[in-house]
Amino acid sequence: MNFRLQELEEECRRKLVSEGFPASSVRVETFLHLRYKGTDCALMCPPAAAASGAQDVAVTGESSSSEEKSHVSAEDEQDIDEGNGIEGYGRFMKYYREFGFVLKGRAILVDDVRVRGVAASGIQCRQTVASAASPPQPLQVSPVYLEEGMYQTPVYRLEDLRAGHLLPGPAVVLDNLSTILIEPGACLACNDTQHDTHRAWCVPGL
Repeated sequence: MNFRLQELEEECRRKLVSEGFPASSVRVETFLHLRYKGTDCALMCPPAAAASGAQDVAVTGESSSSEEKSHVSAEDEQDIDEGNGIEGYGRFMKYYREFGFVLKGRAILVDDVRVRGVAASGIQCRQTVASAASPPQPLQVSPVYLEEGMYQTPVYRLEDLRAGHLLPGPAVVLDNLSTILIEPGACLACNDTQHDTHRAWCVPGL
């Protein structure tokens, strides 16, 4: 089993490297579909650190809390620890988490294996924002209640802002996924780069 997993990992690495990804950026993730013999429910489990001597790490790769462990009887823990020689899968604690019990004396079977390769190209896409040719125009002016009281506050769209625009607070900037509030005494300054929706920051006192 371990030999087969190593073969699949090496195949993933070779394929990604052949597509131009740096070998140093390639990482692989291994999963086994495990089930007790005589059952139909297979659980996808990543390898545990138990193989390297970590005693409290389950098949899910997560640490078991002391509270959770206290509910597992000594007999159940012995059954959970039964790994049938599958290196790194000595704890089938995920089954206990899902169902609250373990099957005593049952062999743990591997239905199938999955190895996923992940790599990063290292290429950064940098989009620039045009420089401002005129002051920003608000969509509207709305009353906004802040700690200091009520303010007639200009509301802008983030996509309408350009590099060099300065928005003194209070002001509101609308984005597709968020709303940015510039508080009184702060100023939003737009730079010339566009990274997701973050292309501005607040600086006090401008």
